[in-house]
Amino acid sequence: MKNFFKGTIVIVFISFALFLIHDYWQVKNFSSEFIGFKEVVSYGVFDVLISFILFLFITLLNKDLNWLIRGWKIKDMIIILQFSLLIGLFSQSFGKIPYEYGQTLLNTDIKFLALLRYIIIPLAFFISSFILKITTRKQDKYRIKF
Repeated sequence: MKNFFKGTIVIVFISFALFLIHDYWQVKNFSSEFIGFKEVVSYGVFDVLISFILFLFITLLNKDLNWLIRGWKIKDMIIILQFSLLIGLFSQSFGKIPYEYGQTLLNTDIKFLALLRYIIIPLAFFISSFILKITTRKQDKYRIKF
């Protein structure tokens, strides 16, 4: 249970940091209108919530609280990638955030560059898994065995 809470905290922090960096870079380089720090953070909080919900979904699906530490199955990777793509398409189709840059997909209002931001979700899971494996390995090394 302890590793589950640690995993949740690591996922939230890594996702928030990656989305904040991406959103700041995106607004700075591609947006013609001024968007303040408060708006960028609110977009990041929404994306972190999406990452957290996906983390909980895969935890329930695997029936394993420590799946992020123990290793991924192929179905986990497929679910994460599909969920990220679907959330990206949904947020671009029905979202209130206008994107005015990038190439459109199939003559729709969906921008390809804006969809790439949802690659951050699998990246956040991979980085979090790596960090958790390193930290738990160090803890196990110093644990007293009876």
